[in-house]
Amino acid sequence: MEKGFKYWMRWFCVLPISFLAAIIVNFLLHWVLFRTLSSGDSPFITPYPELPELLLAPFFRAMTVVWVSSQIAPDYKYRTAITFATLWVLVAVASFILGYLGIHIGSVQFSLTKGGIPVISGAIGALVGLYIIHKNKLTQRTT
Repeated sequence: MEKGFKYWMRWFCVLPISFLAAIIVNFLLHWVLFRTLSSGDSPFITPYPELPELLLAPFFRAMTVVWVSSQIAPDYKYRTAITFATLWVLVAVASFILGYLGIHIGSVQFSLTKGGIPVISGAIGALVGLYIIHKNKLTQRTT
């Protein structure tokens, strides 16, 4: 079977569109949290707290990247999701280790923000995204 231009463009766009979707989700999350917590005549919390966004943003970013990558991929959707989730978790583990050890690379000093919980949250988000895709795959098989 001959693969056309559209097929290869979808493969080419998997990474950039996945990251673009994660950026959009980041803006949406910030907007929802800000509107919920700190806007209106009587804000729930003043000043706007950074902690909820710091913990939730990596989770939703990772979940979005994994899910969108599987939706864009023309073939091997589940394998694509596994690949993106694995890469995300590996980078998260490496970041956590570098931050925990306080490694210096050139002029960059690695450190953990809030005890590394945002990094862990991102890894969990990638795994949740993979779980959602796996669940959808099982549901599609039975119908």
